[in-house]
Amino acid sequence: ISGDSEYTVKRKLAEILRAYHMEQMHSKEEILEVYLNILPMGENTVGIALAAEHYFGKTLSELSYDEIAVLVGVANAPGRYNPHTAPEACLQKRNRVLYAMKETNVIDGNTYEELCARPLSVLAKVDTKAEIHSWFAETVLEEIKSDLCTQKKISRSAADALLAKGGFSVYT
Repeated sequence: ISGDSEYTVKRKLAEILRAYHMEQMHSKEEILEVYLNILPMGENTVGIALAAEHYFGKTLSELSYDEIAVLVGVANAPGRYNPHTAPEACLQKRNRVLYAMKETNVIDGNTYEELCARPLSVLAKVDTKAEIHSWFAETVLEEIKSDLCTQKKISRSAADALLAKGGFSVYT
């Protein structure tokens, strides 16, 4: 929403009213689900489920506690705790999240020690800027961009940016 970057009392009141309205219309579980689906997770990945696939090659239900802790850390600050570009910071954040899990009795002390001793287990970074060498895939992408421009009434660069963020499933 425009003007949301200003630090004013008016903006804060608008945020409070939006939050109140949202809580009246939706359950906390629904709000959390929407938030987790739109959360930027770094490397053009949006949403916690896509981040699980991107960083671990797993679904959310397949993640271990230490992997979940990595995603919690990345969600906090995707640039600062990115496991590919800042593995040490990511590891420290993961361990702080695991400590919080121990303190809230999600995991016990022995599990905490065992999980903190594990190295980061993320997949190697995939080069998302690599060229597509398939005329078919390039043609499909061009059609998708064209359709996005027409249907959403957005510019070509906006369509490129939207596609780069991911979250689309294309069936041909």
